[in-house]
Amino acid sequence: MDFITAEVCSVLAVAGWSQRLLKKKGFLDVFQEKLTVIGTLALRLQTTIGETITSGDMGTLKVSSSTNFDPDTMEDSSQDGRSTKAGKGERVAGTTEIGLQRLMKGSNIQILRKPKVVLCSELD
Repeated sequence: MDFITAEVCSVLAVAGWSQRLLKKKGFLDVFQEKLTVIGTLALRLQTTIGETITSGDMGTLKVSSSTNFDPDTMEDSSQDGRSTKAGKGERVAGTTEIGLQRLMKGSNIQILRKPKVVLCSELD
C-alpha cells in the first residue's frame, strides 16, 4: 500500500498540490485508510464478477428476418417504443436491439436480455 500512496502523492504533487500538505502525517493516514477500503471493495467486486462470468460464456442474441415470433425468446416493440401484444407465430422483420445470453455447460442457454424485434405487420 505504501507504493500506491507514494505514487498517488507524486501525481498530486505534479497536479499542483502543496508538498507540505502531502507530507502531513494525518493526511497520509486518512488517505491510506480510504485506499485500503477501496482496494478491499474492488477485490470483492472482482471475485463476484468472476464467479458470475466463469459459470458460462456470454453471447449476443439476435433474430433473423422471417423467423416466427416467440414471446419466450424475444420481445416485440413498435417503432414508437411502446410494447405491443404480438401473437405467437407472426413473422419477424428484423432485430432492433440485440439480446444477451449466457451459454452454460451442457449446451444450456439462459436468456439474460431478450432481443427486441419489429414484426412485419408493424411495417404495413
